[in-house]
Amino acid sequence: MQLVEAAAGLRRGDLKASSVLTYEADDEIADLVKNTRESMEVIDGYIEEISDILTEMAGGNLTKDGGAITDFLGEFANIKESLLFILKRFNSTLTDINE
Repeated sequence: MQLVEAAAGLRRGDLKASSVLTYEADDEIADLVKNTRESMEVIDGYIEEISDILTEMAGGNLTKDGGAITDFLGEFANIKESLLFILKRFNSTLTDINE
C-alpha cells in the first residue's frame, strides 16, 4: 500500500510523498521501498536546487559557480550542463552589452 501511495504521489509530482515509505524488513519489498524513497528524495533535491538557481537568475544573479551546483546523476546531468550553458550565455551577452 505504501508503494502505491508513493507512486500515486510521484505521478502527481508530489515527491514529498516519499515520507509514506516507512516499511522496513529484510526482504526485497523493503529494498524496493528504500530505493523508491531514496530516488524520490534525490529527484526532489534536484528540483529544489534547479528552482533556487532559476529564481536567482530571474532576480538578476548570474554569478552561480558551476562547482557549487550538485553533480546530478544519470540523465539529470544534462540538466546541470544546460543550466551552466544558460549562465555562460547570459554572462557573455551581458559582457557584450557592457562593452
